[in-house]
Amino acid sequence: MKKINFKKYVFCPLSKVLKMGWFYRLLDCKKFEPPPDPVLYPHEVCIISGQKPNKPYCKVIIDYFKTGEEPQEICEIHKKPEPSFSMLPLEITVPELERATGELKAAAPAFLKPALINTGEITNKEIEDYAEKITNDPEASGPVKFHGNYLRHLIGCGFYNPGTIGLLEHFFETIAGKYELYRVRQQWIDTFLTRAESFTKRRWTLELDPFNNSELHNFGIHPLHKDNNHGYMVPELGGAVHSTHTRADSFRGAFRLWDQWGPAWQGYIAERRVGAEIWKNLSAVQKSEETAKSTINEMTAADQEDMNQNRAVREFEIWYLDFIINLCRNNLDMTYIKFGANEWRSRTQIHLNIWAPIYARNGILKKDRMTSFDPIDWYLSGAAVFEKFLGCLHFTYAWNFIWFWTTEGLQDRVFSLDEVIEEILPPGIKFMFSSDGLGWGDRPKDYDLEEETTFQTLLKGLGRELNSDFKSHLFDIDFEAGRRVGKGLDRYVKTL
Repeated sequence: MKKINFKKYVFCPLSKVLKMGWFYRLLDCKKFEPPPDPVLYPHEVCIISGQKPNKPYCKVIIDYFKTGEEPQEICEIHKKPEPSFSMLPLEITVPELERATGELKAAAPAFLKPALINTGEITNKEIEDYAEKITNDPEASGPVKFHGNYLRHLIGCGFYNPGTIGLLEHFFETIAGKYELYRVRQQWIDTFLTRAESFTKRRWTLELDPFNNSELHNFGIHPLHKDNNHGYMVPELGGAVHSTHTRADSFRGAFRLWDQWGPAWQGYIAERRVGAEIWKNLSAVQKSEETAKSTINEMTAADQEDMNQNRAVREFEIWYLDFIINLCRNNLDMTYIKFGANEWRSRTQIHLNIWAPIYARNGILKKDRMTSFDPIDWYLSGAAVFEKFLGCLHFTYAWNFIWFWTTEGLQDRVFSLDEVIEEILPPGIKFMFSSDGLGWGDRPKDYDLEEETTFQTLLKGLGRELNSDFKSHLFDIDFEAGRRVGKGLDRYVKTL
């Protein structure tokens, strides 16, 4: 007969009921207590597989696990669905042309930019229908069988003006009526990815074009204006939050060289010290001598504030560009991608000192860097920019002539393409051309010349971009312009 353990089953329980702690300790009853229940922590799991959810494709529930026993594998049942359409039969895409020619030819056989991400005037379905219409256009020509394979999405913070601000898909969350510069609205992310995928799933090149110049035209109501946001953290100020700038030029990069004491500030202070009129008449040597005399102690409180505002802009742009690049890399099936800095023309130093480090930091190769230059910028910059970028020379109508309408001394002359190569471009510089639409200004449309221009610039340069005549609605685009670019591309490919 098995002996009953009276201490465990009688005396110890009785001592707890009678609250006789001394007797409980005397009998060493603690050794008979059951081990405590393990602490369980909540974790999201897929309702079907019980594994870590593959968001956003799994339906998620909360389950509880001991530390270290929660699911580690990601659910393989639920995945991003395969596209329900057939891939375009792209006999010639950008990478194939590069391999065939040894250089980045035909980088943008057609250049379409109508699908603004953050406007409320266009629905996601309209974007998809539009992409499908261009894709299946029976009249499209060229080896890609459609207008082009390139789209520039203006992905920045938006075209803020009094007439459209109520329609925008706002980029940032707001707190107390002001924008919070590092809290992106999930609705914007969802809209952007949905619309961008309408083109990337068709193997179109998508150019990420942050801070397009035209986005900042109405800067007074833009989120990046200092009065409209809560500022940004500046490491040089001990991590304190500081206001952004009052000038859009800061976000265009013009002031990024002014975020620390250096030559830019020294020259500015020297000019202020001697006076603007006297400064204009000094020789280069005298200006250099005056600049060398400048000290940081000459900076006024307004100078310091300006510097700190530019520092806040710098930190925001670093965060913002990393966010955009990684958002696309992690969510879009891109076969080829461009990161563009468009419309920063006549500012060589912006490209070299602002954009190049951003691209380098993110591992974006030279062949994936698209930028634009006004003719005078090309004329002055020489080969410096081409050590770091693929460049596009902007000309202002779609003929086989280039009108240097901003270049001092050249405005009254019309140059042929060969004359531009021989007389204007620095020796050995490769180039790409783009245009701001057929029939620019009061000039008539000439589709034959559009085709010829495309062919010639592919033959003699790196390629051709076309800014089609899209105005404000998707149906406004000039489809024939895109078709003619396709024909020019077709002619070029037959020469390979």
